[in-house]
Amino acid sequence: MFGTLNTVLRKEWYKDKNNYKIDFVTENKTYQYEVFSMYSIEPEDYYISTEFHDNSLAEYIKTIKNRSIYDTGVEVNENDKVLTLSSCLYEGRKRVVLHAKLIS
Repeated sequence: MFGTLNTVLRKEWYKDKNNYKIDFVTENKTYQYEVFSMYSIEPEDYYISTEFHDNSLAEYIKTIKNRSIYDTGVEVNENDKVLTLSSCLYEGRKRVVLHAKLIS
């Protein structure tokens, strides 16, 4: 669905901070997100978790932030709302993943 998402793994993309803003447009509202993590991973479903208990949300955020191929400098915590985008990479053998937090 997000076939061009793999460009986030290119140095020229993630070194350009202008790329860190995502406008998510719905019928009634536009939301703005800021990218804090981008990486490739073997097919798994951990990165799309939506249910957390006890301290697991803090651990999840730490894990997905640490997976990033580049430190964006964007802080994220358990109170942030996170958008996750993912697409197949290398003919489905891997996934490219991008996480961003809601800023407005």
